Amino acid sequence: MGMNIAVDLDIEELLIMGDSDLIIRQAQGEWETREIKLIPYRKYVEDLSKKFQSVKFKYIPRFHNELADALATLASGDEKRTIRRLASSFFLSGEVLYKRTPDLNLSRCLDAREAEKIMNEVHLGVCGHHMNEYVLAKNIFQAGYYWMTMEKYCFSFVRKCHRYQIHGDLIHALPS
Repeated sequence: MGMNIAVDLDIEELLIMGDSDLIIRQAQGEWETREIKLIPYRKYVEDLSKKFQSVKFKYIPRFHNELADALATLASGDEKRTIRRLASSFFLSGEVLYKRTPDLNLSRCLDAREAEKIMNEVHLGVCGHHMNEYVLAKNIFQAGYYWMTMEKYCFSFVRKCHRYQIHGDLIHALPS
């Protein structure tokens, strides 16, 4: 699956790392694939490898891969399923993390600093005039951005806006 994505992204050089010495050596052609059921997969990897200028396979023992080791050893069966389910909806391209949307588009994930900047730009007029928190979150999402606490951030951001405080709902205003 990862090699197919790399082909779709027109990647020329690929480094594939794995914690199974057997699989890595079979993919490199150093060892023979004896299991009859695995031979078609080996052939498929060879065919995909021809679509790249360079493909390198690297064996990384589990104890050197701290993240994979932590996920594999700390997570129970239910947690493993949850982590796999959550991770399957994200995609990493270089240094940029994307979230797959239900309609198979990619939304760029933002950190807090980038999120603040995008909220400011969208709220101040890139997508129209000042808007409430729900419309702000919807417009940011439709613009192709995402972060886990988007609605919460948008809610607090709009509540702090000076125009919102002047023109907003005054039910909760203190008596003057």
